[in-house]
Amino acid sequence: MMFVRDIAAQAAFLLGKEELFRYLKGGFFRGTAEGETALSDEGMSASDGENENADAEKVRTLKREADILLRCYNIVENEVALDYLPLTAEETVVCDTGALPYTAFLRTPVSILSVTDEYGNKLPYTVFPEYLRTRAGTSVITYSYSPETKRLSDPSEYAARVPERLLSYGVACEYCLISGQYDEALVWDKKYKDALLCAHASTRPRVIRSRRWV
Repeated sequence: MMFVRDIAAQAAFLLGKEELFRYLKGGFFRGTAEGETALSDEGMSASDGENENADAEKVRTLKREADILLRCYNIVENEVALDYLPLTAEETVVCDTGALPYTAFLRTPVSILSVTDEYGNKLPYTVFPEYLRTRAGTSVITYSYSPETKRLSDPSEYAARVPERLLSYGVACEYCLISGQYDEALVWDKKYKDALLCAHASTRPRVIRSRRWV
């Protein structure tokens, strides 16, 4: 399983941020409703007085850096899904009217790829802004979707589909752009795009299947 934290850590390593890499690989986190809060970090034990304050400030700084990498990851994953390697889902839906609102799907569709009956025969359908209309009864809808925003502890949508380094190249590129390091961003962008070309040629779309009644 490929987790977002691992990809962010790899990006930190590529960027030469050793402390941030160690923080992401060895830090202790507590999940909260607002996200994840760092409590301590391997090799940075709290001590009394000024040392304790310095360590706490170090952890806060690393936490902010990790949050930036997380935002970069979500940008990259969304870009890969929409522009390069679509994520697809397949849902079997039973509907009495044939009008299927997009809100009824497990994921928000970006594009409807096909509609068939339960035997694989193509069905006519019409796409409207807020719903899909096809015949009443059982339909199998295949569609592409945009990934949901991830946390560091979440698995990547592309686990087992692409190498970890592909996404880490993209994260490193986005981080450099945010930081104003444009020359470095060009270097990582080339590595990222080259890796995408290789992945596009060697992978098939991932289809997630489920069954629903609407």
